[in-house]
Amino acid sequence: MKRMIPGTKTTTIHRSNGCKFKSNFEKTFSQQLLAHKAKGLLTDWEYEKDKLVYKLEHTYVTDFKLTGAKGKVIYIETKGYFKSKDRTKHKKIKEQHPEVDVRFIFMNSRTKLNKNSTTTYGSWCTKNGFKYADNTIPKDWLEELRARYT
Repeated sequence: MKRMIPGTKTTTIHRSNGCKFKSNFEKTFSQQLLAHKAKGLLTDWEYEKDKLVYKLEHTYVTDFKLTGAKGKVIYIETKGYFKSKDRTKHKKIKEQHPEVDVRFIFMNSRTKLNKNSTTTYGSWCTKNGFKYADNTIPKDWLEELRARYT
């Protein structure tokens, strides 16, 4: 039987002893475990019962680094298409590096996140505390870089 698992290609489901396995190898391995249990070599086993949270270390390469007076830095991320994984990445970067100033220049900030969403790229930025603009860097951002901080 074919079934779609979100975020993956079509997967064949293999059934054995009331379990649904994602591969024939898992099914075969489970049969080995059943035999070991029957011989008293193990007490019990379960398939896909526990979830473990893990964090991966990633590296973000900025599109543009703008440096102004007194070392003021603004990072610019240019986006035509603002994918879900990019939004997640930028929320994590902001959470873990609140001192870093990342801003977005969109081709069109009024584009919706997806066809079923009412949220636009721009409203997502506002909600998540990011500055943004369309197509070109705003003059006030340039003034911010030019300002002489004392």
